[in-house]
Amino acid sequence: MKINTTIKTPFSSIYSRERMNKKAFRYADIPMVFLCFLVIGVGIAIGMYVFFSYTVDVRGLEAQILGEKLVNGLVDQGHLRDNVLTNNFNIYHEAHISKKIIDQNEHYFSLDIIKNGEIIKNIDGGNREYKVLCHLSGEKLPRCFSQSIKIDGYTINILSASNYQGAGV
Repeated sequence: MKINTTIKTPFSSIYSRERMNKKAFRYADIPMVFLCFLVIGVGIAIGMYVFFSYTVDVRGLEAQILGEKLVNGLVDQGHLRDNVLTNNFNIYHEAHISKKIIDQNEHYFSLDIIKNGEIIKNIDGGNREYKVLCHLSGEKLPRCFSQSIKIDGYTINILSASNYQGAGV
């Protein structure tokens, strides 16, 4: 009498020696490979879409940086520069600002130099329409930065604005 010593499991027919394919490649795996490529490709495409579709609004920061550059162009070591009140004062040169970028109608600045309540000098550049738009609120309107500083008996009111809609990340 012969005793059967093999134990039958649910997977024994799958892994039995007579059913195992001794080759390294099975044609039944081809759809699974394409499915893996598809899942990985869709995951990468979704990740790229999410990353590159996000827009960053830096208009407020640009306006603040422009205002701070203007202050640095007017003030030298805590005092008003000597040539600020002259007619040949070039704010673009002193503040290291590109006139070409300001004149592209996406930026604006205004400087009012006041002494004893009277405006002595006004310097402005860029899109002058933003002076009015700065007092309005809206998603598509420019972001503004205003600052008032007192130096050497003068009050300097600075208004800078930016409406540069940058591209995505």
